[in-house]
Amino acid sequence: MQWLKERFASVQEIFEESWAYREMVEKGITQGITIGREEGLKEGEEKGHLEEARHGLIEVVSERFPALVSFAEQQASLVNDLATLRGALKALLNASTEEQARQVLAQIIQK
Repeated sequence: MQWLKERFASVQEIFEESWAYREMVEKGITQGITIGREEGLKEGEEKGHLEEARHGLIEVVSERFPALVSFAEQQASLVNDLATLRGALKALLNASTEEQARQVLAQIIQK
């Protein structure tokens, strides 16, 4: 195996100067950029949805239970699951007392 590595090292410069090698490298870079861009867009979109859900939750608390805004901000910042935030938002919309809302907010991070 060592002899093969040594042999490759001796012809590596010639190989790297070939058009075929340059084409393969260019294609690899192009594919890497495309994949990276797609993953970045998806991650950005997910973060945007999370922030939107956090904002909506805090807005509901602000309107209905203003004394709990600080607690809501703290709890919402700990959650990175969109479904959990949406579930909490629905539960807050159904809460009729501040104590019920406090319980909903306390349970967010337990899910």
